[in-house]
Amino acid sequence: MQKKKILLVDDDPLNLDILREILENEYDCKEASCGEAALRILSDFTPDLILLDIMMPGIDGYKVCHQIRQDRNFRNIKIVLVSGKTSLEERLLGYECGADDYITKPFVDDELLAKVKVFLRLKHVEEMEQLKGDLLTLFSHETRTPISGIIGAADLLRDTPDLPEPSTELLEIIIANGRRLLDFVEKAKLLLNLKSGQALSRELAQLKEHVSRSIKKVEKHAGEKRISVVNDIGENLNLALDWPLVDKVFEYVLDNAVKFAPDATEVQIRQNVNDKLCTVQIIDAGGKLDDEQKEDIFNEFSVNDLDHHQRGQGLSLAIVRHVMNIHGGKIDVSVVPGKETTFNLSFPLKNIQPD
Repeated sequence: MQKKKILLVDDDPLNLDILREILENEYDCKEASCGEAALRILSDFTPDLILLDIMMPGIDGYKVCHQIRQDRNFRNIKIVLVSGKTSLEERLLGYECGADDYITKPFVDDELLAKVKVFLRLKHVEEMEQLKGDLLTLFSHETRTPISGIIGAADLLRDTPDLPEPSTELLEIIIANGRRLLDFVEKAKLLLNLKSGQALSRELAQLKEHVSRSIKKVEKHAGEKRISVVNDIGENLNLALDWPLVDKVFEYVLDNAVKFAPDATEVQIRQNVNDKLCTVQIIDAGGKLDDEQKEDIFNEFSVNDLDHHQRGQGLSLAIVRHVMNIHGGKIDVSVVPGKETTFNLSFPLKNIQPD
């Protein structure tokens, strides 16, 4: 495995020797004795982490840090300032310049190693998140128009008079799978908007009515499995929410419940109101999730078995969690093994107003 790269920047050769001795067994280290040298090295070395002294002749550590943060090519590099300075004002200045953390001299070997490992791990996580976001953006931008064109052309061909039945069946397959791809593109776009801080547009409306609308979205799927969806939400409960988003929440959780419920069973929708929360419970007779899956299913691209991957998994429940979070609510799931799975959608009571 290729070693992670660390740039050591300090005008004191003794400090560089100490840092190198602590780190060189585990990491690929390169040294710079001043800020100007550090900036020249960046493009060729591209470190994962910089340990940056503050007090140096010429360009000090603050200015070096600030210049690095102005270059998008180096946005993921982690910068830890190293200095004998300990005042709050000086630390805050470092953070304002873009530093990720601060360690004081003389450093303890174990503390330094621990910080290095933490920030290298954080950098990896952030890069993976950035990669997923970039892939979703690229996919949603580049595929929506071609997929819409394919569906439109297939629709026109299907309406051709006297079309042979085998051709009609093939066109139905093209249209159905095209719509599945288009649905994924729309979900990817929605997830990106949510992660980018989409603003809410709240409106007071009746909960039961919106749950009923979402039930209609899954009626076909439920009918194919002979599953009845029972809406036990009360008539006199209003919520001030961003309903286009919350409608998606109900639709996606209901679709998930129908998907994993055994044939010829019931999916129940109930409410539970206490002093602080209104919780909408969506209950199916599946009961197949284990403890690890209960948390993992809310992560985007979460697929437990790629060989048997089913439609819609990977983004829907991630969208649900983001929508609940920006409403100040939460979602969790409880399981009675082999009997039932309950998704609990909890909304703060401050968003509830009776008729």
